[in-house]
Amino acid sequence: MKLGILCYASQTGLGYQTKDYAEHLNPSKLMIIDLSQYNKMPIFRDWYKDFNTQWVSGIPTTQDIDRFLNALDVVFMAETPLNNYLFEAAKARGIKTVNAYNYEFLDYFRHPEWQGPTVLAGPTVWNIDIVKGLGKSDVIHLPVPIQIDHPARQIKECKTLFHIIGRPAVHDRNGTLSFLEAAMRLGNEFNYIVYYQTPSDPRAIEYFAPVKQKLEEVRKHLAHLSYFTDTENNADLFQNGDLLILPRRYGGLCLPMQEALSWGVPVVMTDVSPNNAILPEKWLVKSAQKDTFRGHADILVYEADVEALVANITQFKDVEFIQEQSRVARQIAESQSWEVLKPRYLQCFSE
Repeated sequence: MKLGILCYASQTGLGYQTKDYAEHLNPSKLMIIDLSQYNKMPIFRDWYKDFNTQWVSGIPTTQDIDRFLNALDVVFMAETPLNNYLFEAAKARGIKTVNAYNYEFLDYFRHPEWQGPTVLAGPTVWNIDIVKGLGKSDVIHLPVPIQIDHPARQIKECKTLFHIIGRPAVHDRNGTLSFLEAAMRLGNEFNYIVYYQTPSDPRAIEYFAPVKQKLEEVRKHLAHLSYFTDTENNADLFQNGDLLILPRRYGGLCLPMQEALSWGVPVVMTDVSPNNAILPEKWLVKSAQKDTFRGHADILVYEADVEALVANITQFKDVEFIQEQSRVARQIAESQSWEVLKPRYLQCFSE
């Protein structure tokens, strides 16, 4: 079976995710899509130096796609093909396609007439029944494997809480405002670290403005709050905090949560899908729906109950509890590792 994968080479979740796919799935060919002209992010060309690659600048053209599809049996991609011609051309040639979709940007809510892939693969269970109801393709749940090629940290006590904003998203996706509100109530009981990527495009700058303002306000009141931007090595994010606080406001794949689990770091999240399909109940925080926005489909927005968030965090001050939950975190990661999940990918492609 000759497998082709669409990949990215930027320091983004999509970049790291597709790099991981390339390294584990033995592809025959990669199409590397350079979107730096749009997102202004640097490209790491050496990531794929050992693969058979076809580099594309910007959105793939029909000519780029025709060249890429030559001599392939299956094409796999995360989020989007960027040009739906890929699905049309692949079907005409008898090539099967698997799209690990991003629910917020699934094209068929806006364009039900478009050609779909052979398989729509849900990276989480979030809204998967709605996707099945579109009737476009076979729909399966195909979790994103967790990389565990490093030992877990030995967390002895909970001294430092950390939060990852990542690339700023609409409606404060990672729940930074809730985290900061909880930090104000907890006061100097803990150290606090916040990580974020400096926004470069106008929309991300707009999303980040109220969060940055709140971050500066809170910093005046908390002696032990630090924040860092644009960390070069993703693994560095998980070395100095004992408990990751991510009261996310709406669903979807959360790579920081997965990486934290791989290091044996527990993650406090809102009790909404898909968090509550992955994490133990005692890590989850009560939340309520507060808003709705329109991606390609309607997205429900939740907000953590701050008092419940504070209470949830406080339980981790118990030394025996944090040590046990650290072991649980690594066990969850191991249950969704590449060793466990790779056969499911290969079975999907072969079928």
